[in-house]
Amino acid sequence: MIPGMIPPRVRRKVFISYLRADKSHVENFVNYWGLQQKVFIPQIVGACGSEVINSQNAQYVIGKIRQEQIAD
Repeated sequence: MIPGMIPPRVRRKVFISYLRADKSHVENFVNYWGLQQKVFIPQIVGACGSEVINSQNAQYVIGKIRQEQIAD
C-alpha cells in the first residue's frame, strides 16, 4: 500500500432475519446502513419466484442460504 493512502472499507454481506411486523424498521436499517453509508452489501433472499427455498426444515434452509447467498 502507498504510505498515507487510506485503504478501502471492506463491505460485508449481512443476513437479517425479521418478522413481517418489523419490515419498515428493517427497510430503514438497510436503506441507511446498506445503501447510504455503504457499511454492508444488501442482498435479498427470495421471498417468491425461483429463489424460494421450499422447505420447512430450518437447518436445511439455513444451510442453503449460507451456501448460495452468503458463502463468499
